[in-house]
Amino acid sequence: MLSQGIHITLWQCTQLVLIGTFFNYMMPGGVGGDLIKGYYIAQNSPENKMKAVVSVLMDRLLGLFSMLLMAISVLLWERSYLEASAELRWIFYLLCIVFVGFLCFWTVVFSRRVYEWQIFRRILAHFAEHGSVRRLYHALVDYRHAKTTILPALGLSLLSQIGAVFFFYLCGQAMGFGDIPFEIYFFVVPVGFIIQAIPISPAGIGVGQAAFLFLFQLATHQESSLGPAAITAFQVITLLYGLAGAYFYLGISKKLKQAQQMTTAKGEL
Repeated sequence: MLSQGIHITLWQCTQLVLIGTFFNYMMPGGVGGDLIKGYYIAQNSPENKMKAVVSVLMDRLLGLFSMLLMAISVLLWERSYLEASAELRWIFYLLCIVFVGFLCFWTVVFSRRVYEWQIFRRILAHFAEHGSVRRLYHALVDYRHAKTTILPALGLSLLSQIGAVFFFYLCGQAMGFGDIPFEIYFFVVPVGFIIQAIPISPAGIGVGQAAFLFLFQLATHQESSLGPAAITAFQVITLLYGLAGAYFYLGISKKLKQAQQMTTAKGEL
């Protein structure tokens, strides 16, 4: 957000993240809270509403990209898993397709040459009547001037994913699954989180349990309760600190309501 000229403190950003975490458990999928975050960022930056919304989108895209990067890297490093399982190969191919799609997306966003292509300009001209589409594109393109911000953000996202991997690993150790190779966690956890984000149930509850059960059994070739137990523990801990978001939500909602009432009162005067 700072790279887009949206002035916000680290404390305000922390509150928004906690609010988003709380609403992940109130809305379908593991990303429902992003809608709430985007709304409040836009309310606090009315002159940069599109940039505010795109900042949330970019945050989510970088997170998804880091998950794909981690999972694909592990499978390329440990190709024996691909050779031993046809199902894993199909998952790997699907991940690669999505990854290539991401690379194309980053190229469109960050490449000046692509913008100069006549065919690309024609496509943009086609959306001339849809101002929101053009504003969305230009808000994304603004990140072209913030590459020094994007790379550290991607690094922080990778660190966050590694932290989640270690959480699952410690759960496995505590449950007596010490024989599961460490690299399996680096594949299963990011892919499981990607599946969990599908908007079916609040915070992906149920979806995550089924996904992690399937992925751990597929990667280890043995039935175990590790996947459902670990993701349930992760969801419980996330919900506990996400409850603080409910408190901040009430406070921000009250301030916005008061601001709207003052604006209405001034308009009547």
